[in-house]
Amino acid sequence: MSSFSSGSFWVNSIDALEQPVYCTSRTGTTCSTLAAFLLAVYSRYLNMADANLFCPDGQLGPDMLLKFAQSQADYILGRNPKSMSYLVGYGWNHPSRVRHRGASIPSVFVLPSAVGCIEGFDEWYVSKNGNPNVIEGALVGDPDRRDEFYDDRCKYEQTEPSIAGNAPLIGLFAVLDSLAGDRGYDEKKSAESHRTPAGE
Repeated sequence: MSSFSSGSFWVNSIDALEQPVYCTSRTGTTCSTLAAFLLAVYSRYLNMADANLFCPDGQLGPDMLLKFAQSQADYILGRNPKSMSYLVGYGWNHPSRVRHRGASIPSVFVLPSAVGCIEGFDEWYVSKNGNPNVIEGALVGDPDRRDEFYDDRCKYEQTEPSIAGNAPLIGLFAVLDSLAGDRGYDEKKSAESHRTPAGE
């Protein structure tokens, strides 16, 4: 298959799994994690239905969709040209200047005086130092089209986390974990064993 495209994201080839789903707007990881989550869920549906996804250039089996979804999770966690995890606190190389007020200004236990908007901006926002508080599990934005990522609070499109990006990532992790947990698990048999007999 030579291409896999949609209005809001693209990838050169579904076989080129080292490439992230790239979103053309400021949605960044929101788009890529949501696309990966939906593909993982859809792959489970196709597997249960013993079916394939038919595209103009050919067919994609459930395993291929799941492999692609897994590649997006791997990319986010550090299997990328920068060897950088875009999930804060995960791995040895993750963003340290996340655009988040609670992360970039010291805790009240360290700095008991109130920090107003002006002081927060002048003293902490523009600081080149890493954040004093690590917001573990926050997913920051995507690298650019050239796989460049600038760990700079001023680059909000790359360093700002969002619930909209984290939520589908948790869903993606849940799907992948459920499939990896027990290699002997047969999803089709499980579904059949949980059906309620007619009339009950």
